[in-house]
Amino acid sequence: MQSVTYRVDQSPVTPYQYLQDVEKYAGNIECLECEARAWYVRGSMSGGRERSACFAAHHTDECEIRTVVLVVDDPDVVPDEGADTARIVVDLDKRKAQDIMVPEPRDRQPTDTLWGAIHKKYANAADYPINKSLRQILSCLIKNPSYPEDDATIRIVCDGGRIALEGEVRQLLSYQTQLSGIDPGVVRLYWGLITNVNRKDGNTWLNCGDYRTEPSLLIRDEELEEEMLKAFRLKSLDDLEGAYFIVMGWLSGSETKPIINFGFAKYIAFVKYRVRDEDEV
Repeated sequence: MQSVTYRVDQSPVTPYQYLQDVEKYAGNIECLECEARAWYVRGSMSGGRERSACFAAHHTDECEIRTVVLVVDDPDVVPDEGADTARIVVDLDKRKAQDIMVPEPRDRQPTDTLWGAIHKKYANAADYPINKSLRQILSCLIKNPSYPEDDATIRIVCDGGRIALEGEVRQLLSYQTQLSGIDPGVVRLYWGLITNVNRKDGNTWLNCGDYRTEPSLLIRDEELEEEMLKAFRLKSLDDLEGAYFIVMGWLSGSETKPIINFGFAKYIAFVKYRVRDEDEV
């Protein structure tokens, strides 16, 4: 797209205008037709061809003004959503993509546990025999935001089996626009879309919209940033603009400006996109 809408006053914005006042427009632009959140895409050279700077968005299927095609960068294999989703387990120490679902054991009763706190106990491998990834869960959420079924449970383990989070998925998982009423400091899952990245006072912010009023993921120090660059093979965190994320973390900030915090790169996953080159099939 060569023109988008500025959400504040519905005025049109071109790439040139965007660059004249990035702080004003970043996180506040959307598709003229389907109103999907948009982000700025820098110009580039590929195969001797120059691609002009433009805007991109995750348009609705019915939108007719898409001018670039987004493709998933380094996609995972997403499992059949028809499988039994009664129990999901994620081992944050393993990144290898495997089946996301674990069938409910027929000879065991569900265990009631408190959710939202880190438990100092260890997982029983007999209950959750197969490892999954946060990224696979995110891939399913992008296709179906209501995933998984209402009574599905999740167990997230790390550090050799310590349970970091456990409970009903629907009680533990929140989209970026559904953070009202969540207590600060409570560990849970969050997911959403990164529309822009900025840096201020030595911190890096992955913003889910207007950095002043909408949620942001906070990268507190250079060590975490370097860990993420290495873990996700990024040249810069700016490469995450337009990416979906899922993270195990906690909230700080305020009701009017939620801040999502997390401690290590293994606690977060992305489905990252790039603009498809013209010569790609």
